[in-house]
Order: sequence, then structure tokens, then C-alpha cells
Amino acid sequence: MLKLKSVGETAITPFPHWPPVHKFDWKSEERLKRHFSRSSGDLKTFLVSLRGDEEKHACEVIYPLGSLYAHYFGYPDAPDLSDIAEGESEVVRVKRILEDEMINVILGLQRPDVPSIELGQEATADYLKALSLDNPGVNHPFFDFIADNIMSEGMREFLWLEVIRNEVVDDEVAKLVPGLQHAMKQVIASNLWDECGNGKIDGFHTSWLVRLLSYGNQWPEFMAYRERRPWFSMLTSHSFNSLLTSPGRVCAAYGTFLINESWVAPHFEKILKAMDRLGIVDEDRRIYFDAHYTIDKLHRAEMVEGLRQQNPPLSRTQLYDVVIGAHQAIAAGKVMYDHLLGHFLAKVPANAKSEERC
Repeated sequence: MLKLKSVGETAITPFPHWPPVHKFDWKSEERLKRHFSRSSGDLKTFLVSLRGDEEKHACEVIYPLGSLYAHYFGYPDAPDLSDIAEGESEVVRVKRILEDEMINVILGLQRPDVPSIELGQEATADYLKALSLDNPGVNHPFFDFIADNIMSEGMREFLWLEVIRNEVVDDEVAKLVPGLQHAMKQVIASNLWDECGNGKIDGFHTSWLVRLLSYGNQWPEFMAYRERRPWFSMLTSHSFNSLLTSPGRVCAAYGTFLINESWVAPHFEKILKAMDRLGIVDEDRRIYFDAHYTIDKLHRAEMVEGLRQQNPPLSRTQLYDVVIGAHQAIAAGKVMYDHLLGHFLAKVPANAKSEERC
């Protein structure tokens, strides 16, 4: 329970608008308007015609989806769809076509055969525990590159991408709560309370991102960067939001979040190693990563246990949806990290000195 005197209390002054997004402008998102003008068949045909050009194809899918997810969250970057959509059903129509293209083509999601589901909830929890500890995203070489080779300017961009990827994680977790019950709701509600600083604004995990951007007044450069950030940097967030904004997919979203939480500790360990190497010792830039390195080990274990102890037990269909969500997260992470590795490797000078410090 909050104490009245603590309501609104924060040492961050002035507290910025959050998330730090640009107000929506149709001039920057003509793609979305064109998508709504097409019939479903024409939109699908159009997207198929672009599959031979990865960049054009992805841009027609990923950037418009970002605008649609803003619509569902209600941020300032949400488009006013009243003039181009005949009700919410039109929004869902375009959203689902783009999501199918993202999940099946860009992510290349394969539906796994999971015998443990037939054995029930306990066996499925064991399967997900093992999967969360050993999958292509856990020890992806991108994070070895971050730990050992990324330089100052690259690290600055990487941290900006981490801010964007995590800037609304509290709202994402909040959307995961409805529909869950018993042990699964218990662990997600606990996770949300942690995300919200256990009731203290300066303990909000997003407040730690505010501190990161405030260090050296990075705001102007950051805001310019987010308008040109690469499409592939959005894949894990888009994948998660495709489930959070689709009715009936809460079990799949739970599986995705379980994997996302399991990646934090091994990834952040290498990010912190890079910070040590580059001389990033200030608390403002480190706190988000230092804290999560410890916290999210527990969150992963709690989510596995939440599934294991769930009552009444989930049906086989629900268990399979949890597993599908986990594999969708892995697919999104694998594609995103592959592209990020190529993106940052292309920026490394041939004679870069690994001892460069910020």
C-alpha cells in the first residue's frame, strides 16, 4: 500500500513525458494509409510481391505495425485512424495481415512438436525451463560482440536501442495480467509491482531509463535517432505486442515473456562487461542493467513455477499456446540479433582499439 505523502514523489526533475515518442505524423507513415486503402486480398498480394527484397518488405510490415501498436497503447505516436478505418474491425483486419506476414515470413516461425504437452502441465513446465536456459537467443554471438568488441559510439547507439525496446515494458506486463488467474497471475502481478518500483516512482524500471538518457543530456540526439532506427530492432517488441493485442492469446504472451525474462541475465552480464571495458561506471547509465541482472533471474524461475503450480491446470490447447509463444519469442530474437550483429559489425573500423573508453 502506498503512503499518501509518497504519491508523485520523485527526485527526477523535471519528469519528462514518457515514453519519449514523437507525435504521430501521417507524412512519415504513408505506408499505413496505403495499407488501409487496399482490400485484404490486394494487401496480401502486395506483401508477397515484396518478399524478394527484404528491406522493402520489412519496412512495409514493421513500421506500420509500430503505429498500430501505439494505437492499442494510446501513446502520442498513435495515429488517428478515424478517417481511414471504418471502425476497429478495419484496424484488426490490417493488423492481422501484417502480423501474419511478420510471424510467418520475417520471423519464419515453425510450429514445434512438443510431446511433453501430452504428459501435462508438469512436463510442459520442465520443457519450458530447459528451453529458457538453452535456445539460440541465450548465447547469441551478438552479445559476445557487445562484451568484447563494441566501441564507444556503437555502445551509445546500442543503449538507445535498449531504451526503446524497454521503454514501455511496464505497460506490456500490465497487458499480460488480464485473463490469467491463480499462480500465473500471481507471478505476473508480482513482476508488474517490481517494474513499477514497488510503488516508488524513482524505482520504476522506466525511471532508470530516464536517468540513462538524462546522462549528458542525450535527449535531442536520441529523439533524432529513433526516427531512423532500423526495422529489425523492433522485432522482439512487435512479436510480443502481436500477442498482447490479440484476444485469447494471453497464454502465448506468457510463453513469450518467459523467454524474454530468461534472456535478461545472460545478455546483461555481457552488456555490463562492455560497460566495464569502456569505463562506463556512473550509476545513471548502469542502474537499469545492474539491477536487472539480479532481478530477472528470479522472474524467469517464478514464471516457470507459476505455470507448474497453476490451478485448475491448463488445457492441452492452452499449454501448446504457451509453448508457441515461447518459440515465437526465440524466433524473433534470433532474427533480430542476427541483423543487429551485422549492423554493428559494419560500423567497426578495421583498426578499432578495444581499450577505447567513454
